[in-house]
Amino acid sequence: MNLLECKTIFLLSLWKTYVGPALGVSFDMTYIEAVGYTMLGAGVTVFATLYFEQKVTRAFKSLMGVFTNKNAQKSPTFKPVLRKALVFYNRYGFWGLMALTPILIGLPIGILIAVRLGTTKHKVAVTVLLMSLCWSSLSYIVTINGAEQLGI
Repeated sequence: MNLLECKTIFLLSLWKTYVGPALGVSFDMTYIEAVGYTMLGAGVTVFATLYFEQKVTRAFKSLMGVFTNKNAQKSPTFKPVLRKALVFYNRYGFWGLMALTPILIGLPIGILIAVRLGTTKHKVAVTVLLMSLCWSSLSYIVTINGAEQLGI
């Protein structure tokens, strides 16, 4: 097993978790290796995002304050981006958000949305890691089966 391959899977798994196991198959890694490196990357992202969540939110607000016009009317307290997230959250709920976070939304964004909408950090961490494990396993299995069918 090459260290570069392990680092590649780890780095790609910091944002989304389906690419790592698929690459692991092409690198001839076992299920434990491919999904393990993927979960390591996902875990680092989950805990770093939750640890720095308040600082990231504060920095984002101050950055947005720089770009807003001082003479303009007071900005609405409910931002359009948060409105879209809330519509999605109301339609699909916490579990819908968590199910799509590892593959579609991205780990940091899904975590920040869930925490901003009032879910406890512990529940977010456990759920995102479980969903990442499920999607990583599915990605590995689908890639293995696809490679077998193609005769690779």
